[in-house]
Amino acid sequence: MDTGIKVEECMKTGLITIMDDASVFDAAKKMTDEKIGTLLVTDVKKKIYAIVTDEDLVRKVLAKKNLTAKVSEVASKPLITVAGESDLSEAAKAMGKKHV
Repeated sequence: MDTGIKVEECMKTGLITIMDDASVFDAAKKMTDEKIGTLLVTDVKKKIYAIVTDEDLVRKVLAKKNLTAKVSEVASKPLITVAGESDLSEAAKAMGKKHV
């Protein structure tokens, strides 16, 4: 059922990214400094291909004492996206399928 609300109406602008070869400590610091819980992960060509969340850091770094990990090792991939002009219900369905 369509909500009548487009995804772009709920999106934030100004993407905050981190390189995939950055340390998990750099990711945690950037999240803290920016007061956010997610970072988009880029490769050397600046292509966004994954996302790292504060939950990734807890489950894949702290809980496993994986303190030397790089962002690429703990990021969630592939990145699941929907178009900005899509109805919000489509985004909700995509998130539900991936248990996000």
